[in-house]
Amino acid sequence: MKLRIFSSSRQIREYYNQKKQQNALLDSATHIGEFLDKVCLSNFHKASSYESLLLMQEACLKSKDLEKKLGISVEFFAFLKNNEYLFSFFKELSLEKKSIEDLKNNDYYATYNEHLEILDEVYKNYLALLEKKSFYDDLSLPKNYTLNKDFLDEYEAIVYDLQGFLSKFEENLLSEISQIKEVVLSFKTSKFNLEYLLKLDFLKTFDLKINTHYEINLSKQEILKEEIFKTKNSKIKLKSFELRALQCAFVMDEISHFVRKGLKSENIVVITPDESFCEFLRLFDKDNMLNFASGISIKESLFYQKFQALYESASSASFVYKNQEDYFEDTQMIFDYHNTLLHSLKLDFIEFKKYFDEKCDFEYFEKLLALFLENEKQELIYLIRKELYFIKDLLKNQSLTLKELIHLFFMQISQLSLSDVGGGKVTVMGLLESRGLC
Repeated sequence: MKLRIFSSSRQIREYYNQKKQQNALLDSATHIGEFLDKVCLSNFHKASSYESLLLMQEACLKSKDLEKKLGISVEFFAFLKNNEYLFSFFKELSLEKKSIEDLKNNDYYATYNEHLEILDEVYKNYLALLEKKSFYDDLSLPKNYTLNKDFLDEYEAIVYDLQGFLSKFEENLLSEISQIKEVVLSFKTSKFNLEYLLKLDFLKTFDLKINTHYEINLSKQEILKEEIFKTKNSKIKLKSFELRALQCAFVMDEISHFVRKGLKSENIVVITPDESFCEFLRLFDKDNMLNFASGISIKESLFYQKFQALYESASSASFVYKNQEDYFEDTQMIFDYHNTLLHSLKLDFIEFKKYFDEKCDFEYFEKLLALFLENEKQELIYLIRKELYFIKDLLKNQSLTLKELIHLFFMQISQLSLSDVGGGKVTVMGLLESRGLC
């Protein structure tokens, strides 16, 4: 049996849908992220995103002139807002197998040497803290891992469907695996990626042609498939709108136009520029035509809205809590968003406010969340309980106030999505998910 690796969940679904029509044993299929998690072993435990954040803050605190020279504040809430810049920069270095010293030796960065030295100190501090805690993460793994040969031995070959580009780490990893296991790379060339593909170490010996579908055995360095494909003459209609509402109206009109022309709804795809556009599309989807491949953001759930209202109310110095038992019955009451949500909770807000800036223990936080999870769907409850597992571990070694913990919690769950159950046949997906669609 072979293991097939894909870049998106959509490709995995399509692979299984196509193959299950055939009367044959199916190969296993997995996402590239899951494959990397299984094939790369470390002697350490994987740090949770909570632990990584706090260790990065500690690394910044140990570094001189970070705030003065680079304007990166190490104050807890300011740091949480800007941490993504540091993580994305260091992750890029790690995946491309580059050091900050390499950047300093490049003339292009010569004027930033002082800044780079500070970042180098932060990076080294962070890696040292990870090692001290016996942790690893996406930044440290490319530097120190061993292949999981037991996992690889379960398959006769690895087939990687390449969409987009490989990092240097992924390129080296595939080369390393190809020495002990048959590795087949499947990809399509175009004017956009041919030059890049020819620079890959394991493809340099091949005379690759444009607009061709290849399957190449990296272990034996031989071409298994070379099939020229014709590029489609796509009819493109370009429109510009100042308002998102008008963009949505255009999308809905185009879908209706395609359906009237006889195109099946399941063959229509809406590709969005970013996640926020999905929220507008959902509002305009009165006839339930759309299904969202990425799911529905947890931020749209009542759980999130209520918990956020509680946090914002306690954080705001100008917020006035209307402490009335007959809040909803008072005919003279002027209702506002935060007070209305707070009064719908089985929670004493004044009591909660007392604990807001105090050190928080896990039991209190768990009970607090339980109030908000009442009557919620099992999928959401499961996702929150997974987060609680990481928080429980975190609080064994870290001391945080309730305010800090809730802020950190929101940062982590804001990226979560819930399944879009009962959607229509027209699929809505993001740019990354659409790779390999045509």
